[in-house]
Amino acid sequence: MQRYGAYGYLILAALVGTGTVFLGVPWVVPVVQTALAYPVLWRDLERSDLGSGVRHMIFWAFVVSVATIEISIHAHGPAAVGIPRGEAYRAEMFRYIETGVGAEGSPHQFLPQHALHYGLTLLASLISAGLGGLFLGSVLLGYMNYYVGSLALLGTEPWIGSLFGWPIWAVVRVVGFICGAVALAHVTHAKVLRRSGWDGPGFRQLLLWSVTLAFTDIVLKAFLAHPWRHHLLERALFR
Repeated sequence: MQRYGAYGYLILAALVGTGTVFLGVPWVVPVVQTALAYPVLWRDLERSDLGSGVRHMIFWAFVVSVATIEISIHAHGPAAVGIPRGEAYRAEMFRYIETGVGAEGSPHQFLPQHALHYGLTLLASLISAGLGGLFLGSVLLGYMNYYVGSLALLGTEPWIGSLFGWPIWAVVRVVGFICGAVALAHVTHAKVLRRSGWDGPGFRQLLLWSVTLAFTDIVLKAFLAHPWRHHLLERALFR
């Protein structure tokens, strides 16, 4: 794929993959999203171009997020059925915003969850040369974006929900997960499958970025989750 052609393909892949929500079959969305996006990551790994791998996957995650939020707003019924864990996560987050009760504002509750998601993403990427990590990322993005769309749909000012539904620490987390997933995928691709040359400095840099961003996510969330919650309430998101 040409440099800029990859971005056009990822837009199409994200839209088609997310559009499968209208089939009304749980788990089809992340499967198709992953299947369509993975060839771009595989090509980057073949060239040992870890920087492009990270940039492409961040771009893909952004397009998937926009598409999922829009579908969750304008076709909420199909989204509720087709996005795994979407309704459960929405209910959990709405409860936290309204009452302050929940894992979102409690480090001793969200730390084990974050560690599990992070560890599983890295392990899945290592085992499958990135395919499993991309799939888990698709699942996590799906229910997060469904919640953001639900927040926008419920609020008196929908644009506020779309804009503030994604807190800064969650954005940091996504980038950190992508850096780690690409780094571990490179290990398998280069060292196990021997389909590419080994980029030791690139691997170490990505892994360092991943760990740093994962730690930053935790610190930001621990200090900002409650102010963020109050901000959402003050902006009258809930009728």
